[in-house]
Amino acid sequence: MLLPVRPKIYEDESWISYLYRIVFANGYPSVSLFSSVFSLPLKRVKSNDFGLEQVKIITPLMDFHSENNGSLWELQSEIGSTMLNKIRRKNRIMYCPTCLQESYYHRAYWEWRPLVICPRHKQRMIQICPCCKGFISIQAFMQQKCSCGYTFSQSSAPSLDIDKSFLDYQLVLFDELVEHGNNALFHDYSLNNFLQLAFKSFYLLDGLQSYVHKCPQIIRAFSNQGSDHDRTDALAVAFANVMWMYEDYPYHFHKVLDDSSNYIRAEKRFERRLEFEKLFQIKGFDRIEKSYEKYWLKQIDHGGVQKNFSIFKRNPALLECRTYLNKLETKKAAGISCEKFFRLYEKDSILTVQKTNDGHLINYRVERGSLISLIQQKENFITKGNAAKILGIERGTVRRLIDVGILIAHKATSARFDQLRLDEINLLIDHCRGKLVRSNGKRLSFHQVLLKYFVYGLTAANLIEYTLAKTLAPTTTKPDGNLADNYYSDAEIRMCLHHIKQKKQEREGYNTKEVMRLLKIGESTLWRLVDNKSIAAPRIKVTARGRKRYHFEKTSVDRLAAENSIKMGGIAACTN
Repeated sequence: MLLPVRPKIYEDESWISYLYRIVFANGYPSVSLFSSVFSLPLKRVKSNDFGLEQVKIITPLMDFHSENNGSLWELQSEIGSTMLNKIRRKNRIMYCPTCLQESYYHRAYWEWRPLVICPRHKQRMIQICPCCKGFISIQAFMQQKCSCGYTFSQSSAPSLDIDKSFLDYQLVLFDELVEHGNNALFHDYSLNNFLQLAFKSFYLLDGLQSYVHKCPQIIRAFSNQGSDHDRTDALAVAFANVMWMYEDYPYHFHKVLDDSSNYIRAEKRFERRLEFEKLFQIKGFDRIEKSYEKYWLKQIDHGGVQKNFSIFKRNPALLECRTYLNKLETKKAAGISCEKFFRLYEKDSILTVQKTNDGHLINYRVERGSLISLIQQKENFITKGNAAKILGIERGTVRRLIDVGILIAHKATSARFDQLRLDEINLLIDHCRGKLVRSNGKRLSFHQVLLKYFVYGLTAANLIEYTLAKTLAPTTTKPDGNLADNYYSDAEIRMCLHHIKQKKQEREGYNTKEVMRLLKIGESTLWRLVDNKSIAAPRIKVTARGRKRYHFEKTSVDRLAAENSIKMGGIAACTN
């Protein structure tokens, strides 16, 4: 049933306020009698500590719907009783004297402990009796008189100065808690998530200087010292700093992390960091987690923290996102010695190294991109010996291939001597690999060709040159074979030898036997032709055994051979 007299319900009136007013309006001398009549626990009524069971009993009597006015008791199902007890002011109330002068009732948002500024009149609310300085119970407030006899409606606004920044953040907090505003960072958060974020952020803020007050003031987010009045003010300051912390995100957030690292003792920092990081076990804080990780990645890049830092233990994959690595990690990743590391550092080579001195130790940090380039270079550059093994030829042949321009030697910063590119070696093999066949028949293998025709000046470089020029068409039975697995036609090899001989003659001229055969003369006649300058004097080469080799200029020999051919042709004509 409904109580016969039901006063007007104010839009922002609290549940307990309307209960007291309807009790008095229906002639009950006190809430004690009302509670006994309707089987309500008197202690909970007087302390403004209602549960859902009591609400179910009283609501049908009052026709009061608290969800329309911002009362806090119905938030228990959303945020839990533990969180509700942290933020809800029950029996020890506060009030705005200017609000009372307009209309005397208890506002629902006065139950929020973090709010100490009236959002309507922008003045500090009164938390203790102005006369006796005792706390104000809800029963005394609704009876409009303190036990000392002071009438609350005669209160005037406190004359205390309020920092503008603190006032602004109190208004933002009111908007977030009561009006469910659209703060840029918080608009996607439920009330529970916002409160979880605030209380976890206290672990970073506690003990730091307040960012919202002009005069120095320490943030005491977890203080149990002082009066209830002091603890309420401390909580309001802590919440204001949370609002500041996430206002110019992520710069203010990173500023708090900086200050916490610089001004809080190491043993406390570790415990508080672990508590804050528990926030990331709750769904919905991905953006803050990424910013938090980004901050510590920057710190490890600058040598501020080590790999065993808590966040990297929790998520080792983060270490792969670093920009810099230390010297030991660089040596291990690149497979280089300490001596080689310093040689690369002193050469100002491919490695980008930052050197710092903290007064005790010299630290070297290597940029990850340059290390990756070094590793790639090491993987792609090989020595001449390794190149010879891959090609299936002798090391000396590799040098000759470089000399004739088939291979190119590169100056790799990761090595002391010139090296070869692995991709160029593999490309050469691909271009020279023989046609895949089931059997090579009577063809000669790569090394058999070299052994058989070495005396004619045939080299591995020649085989490769003629293969690249398509003069030779090798075959192989191995799809992934190297040069040593190629087989060649003997006829094609002989054609190449003839070509090699012609090139040699053009380059060096004819030897003694070749001139005598071409001109059809003896050795004594040859030297007479040299003496009378019909043939240019030969160039002399001394072999390793001390023998002299004579090479005659091809042009003069060919000219004399042509003249002899004409004369012999004329004689033959006359004879006929």
